[in-house]
Amino acid sequence: MAVLWLILKVLLWILLGLLALLTAALLAPVTAELGWSGEKGTWANVRVFGVRIRLFPRKEKAEKKKSKTPGGGKAPKGSAKAPPEQEKAPGAAGNDPQSGRKKTAAGQKAAKSAAPEKRFELTLDAMRGIAGTAGGFMGKVLAALRVHHIRVYLPVHGQDAAATALAVGRLHAVLGAALGALQNFFRLEFAQYELEPDYTGENAGKAFFSCKITAHAIIMLIACIWALVRLKKQHVI
Repeated sequence: MAVLWLILKVLLWILLGLLALLTAALLAPVTAELGWSGEKGTWANVRVFGVRIRLFPRKEKAEKKKSKTPGGGKAPKGSAKAPPEQEKAPGAAGNDPQSGRKKTAAGQKAAKSAAPEKRFELTLDAMRGIAGTAGGFMGKVLAALRVHHIRVYLPVHGQDAAATALAVGRLHAVLGAALGALQNFFRLEFAQYELEPDYTGENAGKAFFSCKITAHAIIMLIACIWALVRLKKQHVI
């Protein structure tokens, strides 16, 4: 009895440990680090539990794998061929008791395939329900995303000083309208936002952009469960 209680106690501690790990994984933030630079190009990293994982660009391998065998791996001449298959005994197929079972199973499968299947009818109400659920799901997911540490530096160079000033003004207007629209869906936190008029063109190629996008897995899971429950109530799934 004592041994059984000890085994149950160990299993309970293992179950509690797995539950704690699952809870930590759901509550831990996952951060994607994205960036682009005119000098360094594009990069992307993921940070989980304080560990940074590089996604792009990939590290180049120091050494390439050598070819497996010279000559393309062809078999040498004179090699023994595979033995021919053994001939079946005459009348074996007819005396095989499993052949009748195979025929019966094949007949049952054919009967099942011939039976009419229930098809989902995509009605107008179903389309409205799917569209509303998809919109609500995307709204919850986007609202849970946090876009922070945004750094933007963009030098603007025109043909002359007047053209440069006009280009900076137009770019300010376009980016301002775009950021205003994006703030309806995301939480944007800027660390640097600079549009610099580059009259001499000496800063060409120094433009860069970087940001961090943080999300929690538990919020995504709750949004998925909400969408599935809503579709189930609407008899879509």
